[in-house]
Amino acid sequence: MIDTSNILDEALTQALETSAFLTVMPSQEQPEPPQRFFQVQIHFKGPACGTLQIVAGFELGRILAQNIRGAESTDDDMAIDAIKELANVTCGLLFPMLVSSEDDLFDATLPEVQEFKQRQQWEYFAGQNDAMIFDVEGLPLVVNLIVSERQ
Repeated sequence: MIDTSNILDEALTQALETSAFLTVMPSQEQPEPPQRFFQVQIHFKGPACGTLQIVAGFELGRILAQNIRGAESTDDDMAIDAIKELANVTCGLLFPMLVSSEDDLFDATLPEVQEFKQRQQWEYFAGQNDAMIFDVEGLPLVVNLIVSERQ
């Protein structure tokens, strides 16, 4: 059985620290949800099948976009694109951790985005058994890796 929390923590930390130069730490408490937030998810199949879900606030997305692109001003679309890129990079780092052979291949969907408007949606997602809550430069980020089956 794969311990998804360890590999998810490792992949997300590496993605944020190397591509966006942001410090990430597991949150020790349930943070206050952002005013505006959204979910990005990627489904994948191959030797392991599942879904990576990331829920982030637009403020974190903007900081990520600024660090990745070097842009001084950002908008909602750039914030979403930055979190989508974070999901892609995290998946790319996860895949080798999910398999035993370098020859194994995965097929991943394009990142899907859903904006949330109610605090209960944040609380529902953050309260899932496998969800991990991170503190990224003082801003909350919730991530969940669901490995549904292995072929």
